[in-house]
Formats: sequence, C-alpha cells, structure tokens
Amino acid sequence: RDLIKRYNTLQALRNIIDGTLDSRYNTLGNGYYQNNIFRSLLSSWYATSVTNYDTREIDEEEINFPVDFICEIRCRIKWKYYEISQNNFEPNMSIDGDIYNGLKIAYKDYFNFLEYIHNRKIVYFNYIIYKVLNDNDESSIIRIRVGDIVEIEEENEGTSYAIVKAIFLHTYNNDKTYPFYFVNWFEKVKGRNGFDTLMTCQKYKICIEREKYLNIFPISLVTSMPKIHFVHQCVDNCLIESHDLSQPYLLNEFFYNAI
Repeated sequence: RDLIKRYNTLQALRNIIDGTLDSRYNTLGNGYYQNNIFRSLLSSWYATSVTNYDTREIDEEEINFPVDFICEIRCRIKWKYYEISQNNFEPNMSIDGDIYNGLKIAYKDYFNFLEYIHNRKIVYFNYIIYKVLNDNDESSIIRIRVGDIVEIEEENEGTSYAIVKAIFLHTYNNDKTYPFYFVNWFEKVKGRNGFDTLMTCQKYKICIEREKYLNIFPISLVTSMPKIHFVHQCVDNCLIESHDLSQPYLLNEFFYNAI
C-alpha cells in the first residue's frame, strides 16, 4: 500500500510540474511550478532512517465482533496518555461527552445493545488489522491506521469519504471487547468554488464539528483497503500533519494501481 501511495504521489507531482498535462482532460493548466508553497514542498527533501515502531498488540482472542465475516482482529501500538490528550480524546469517557454519546448510538444501531454503558475506559491504538471473509469463501486482509482515508457506504449518500482519527477498543457490559473507528467526514464543497479548474479535481472540506455528525462506527463498515487520496490545498501556516482546516482538500483523480 505504501509503495502504491508513493507512486501515486509522484504521478500527481509529475502532473503538476507538467502543467496538468493529461490525455484524459481537454483543458490544460499552467502548473504550480512558480508557486512559493509548491517550491518549498519540493525543496529540502532528504532520506532518513526507518523508525522501528513498537509492535505490541492485543491478541485477536481478546477482541470480539458479532458478525461472521470479520475475524482475526489485532490492534497494534497502544496510545500513551499524552497521545490521547494530544489528539483531543479522553481515556475515560465523560457521560455527557461526544465519545460516550457516539458510542451509545453505535452500540444501539449496529449491535442492538440498549443498556446503560457501565465501563467508561477506552483503549486507543495506531493500527488495526483484520480479515474480511467474502461470499465466495475468499478473504482479504484489511490494514487501517490512524490518518488513513476510508470509504464508507451510506444508505442515503452512497459512497462517502472519512479520515480515521482514532482506533479504539471498548469493553461492553457483557465483558466482551469491541473495536471501533472514530472518523471525521469529508464533505463536498458545493457551487462554483467546489471545483479546482487548474487541477480538475473536486474540493472537499473536513467536518470537525463532533456534535454535528456521527463519528463512531464499528470496523465492519470498512471492508476494503484505502484507495482514495486527498491533497490539502496548503497555505503558508500549514505544517506537516497540521494543516489549516479552513482550506479545502482536493480529491486526487490521478490515482492508479501499480502493477
């Protein structure tokens, strides 16, 4: 997946440098090669050593899921307390907080669990791996990490996009532990300002208002590997992994599969 993402990024950069020259489109742009932000993006690249991540994990025997097509669930790299706080989450749910309310709705809608939630403790992780069994007895391994953009099928909206902000486990009243995603949704920018004519890409914005949208979902809603790529329309105050969310994201139309 990382190799495909690198190829995809290089293809997008090549398209920008070439002035968005692409045979699939009739209109051509002038490129971003004179843009100061783009120039700073391409400068000062260097190689660094590979980080050896902590591979501590929770065994799949300790994680439950009440559907037959998901199994062998493993969570890796448990968040420390400062990481939980840094990402604006809480290790113990407050009864009037958005995490508690969102989890209560998820249990009701997807598990038909209607009881009062006694256990307030949440355990967060960076990665989750699980196997999805298909109708034809084939299986696929799903690997999702915090920061990935996933596709979720909605009944009314069809395919929607969301960025994974947290992966966590919660133990319900039945003493069984279940895995969940906390996501922020991408919302399509409508009107004339919703389309970038230079990049010929649709614009989206991230919905960060937790009270406005449902954010917590069981992992069963994500049954395929991420294959969507968004590019942030950066401004001067954007930093790596800390973008100005008032600026839109562009849906990368130049994604392709490496063979």
